[in-house]
Amino acid sequence: VQPVVLGIQALLLGMLTTFIQHLYVDPLIGSWGGWSVLFVMSPWLYAYHQVSTQATQVASIHSRLQATRSALESLMANLPVGVFRVGLRGQFMSGNAALVNMLGLTSLDELLQCNLSEFVVIDEWPEQTMRQWLAAMREQKVLTREGPLRTRQGAIVWVRSTVRLTLDAEGQVESIDGTVEDITERHTALAELQRTNDLIRQ
Repeated sequence: VQPVVLGIQALLLGMLTTFIQHLYVDPLIGSWGGWSVLFVMSPWLYAYHQVSTQATQVASIHSRLQATRSALESLMANLPVGVFRVGLRGQFMSGNAALVNMLGLTSLDELLQCNLSEFVVIDEWPEQTMRQWLAAMREQKVLTREGPLRTRQGAIVWVRSTVRLTLDAEGQVESIDGTVEDITERHTALAELQRTNDLIRQ
């Protein structure tokens, strides 16, 4: 849109400039009869004003959108929890730095080449198939679960995951969006407490 508006603006500006040049050169245009040409040109002058105003508004909107996008990207990059979007087959579509670090990866590009199934220790989760996950999310809208992930290096990280479905305009599942919070320390402390209580009961 913006290039078209700027093109029209340049065309109208050229016509106006040509008229003003002739105004100083041609005596006929300088006469009272010639000023009728200015009356004829008035719609073009108004059009130039409107196009200039629209061009300024478009530039302002574009600038605000860019600033908003940059702010959101910065916020997502600096969140202390992992943020992700995966497709229905589990392929990562987006993520942030916290998730990259949590999974033991080196970059976002590496994450986007991975599948969620590479990291989930599926036997430890309440839903153990993608069909079960989708059914649970359709029923509860927002689903929160706790379970282990296996990092690229093989270490186990316990996380609290909150996920929801993203639907397209026709109501079909488009992707799965979610967050993961590292709760390994809490899980380890609770497990240790449970072992201590078991020893006391013996």
